[in-house]
Amino acid sequence: MTTEIDKIIEKCIGDNLPYCQATCPLHLDVKGYVALIKEGKYSEALSLVREKLPFPGIMGRVCTHPCDSNCKRGEVDEPISIAALKRAAADYGQPVGEDLTIAKDLTIAKESVAIVGGGPAGLMAAYDLRRIGYQVTIFEALPVLG
Repeated sequence: MTTEIDKIIEKCIGDNLPYCQATCPLHLDVKGYVALIKEGKYSEALSLVREKLPFPGIMGRVCTHPCDSNCKRGEVDEPISIAALKRAAADYGQPVGEDLTIAKDLTIAKESVAIVGGGPAGLMAAYDLRRIGYQVTIFEALPVLG
């Protein structure tokens, strides 16, 4: 006999992306970092998140977290607060063997890119573009970025 929770678990661990991961714009490995946090491995969870998201402390706070509203656990009782867990990984984890710097031997593109707005999306765009060799300038109206 298949219970409702069994159906939900199958949706989360089957062959398809879990709903939370599929609705995340970055398709973060939600199952992976939540499982690591459950084991108390905050640093490893932080490293896993940072594979796609270099600013988890910021995004864990300002993201609209579609993952939470699409968490299948909500069909049983309450959805998991995935964004809060991402924040916890950022707050309590220590980076493990990560190098978020730009490679010194990177070929620099002739083109440069201007980004208007130094909020989370602008910072992510600048970071990603810089990692692939573009010179980036951020224009922000406020005195601080973020």
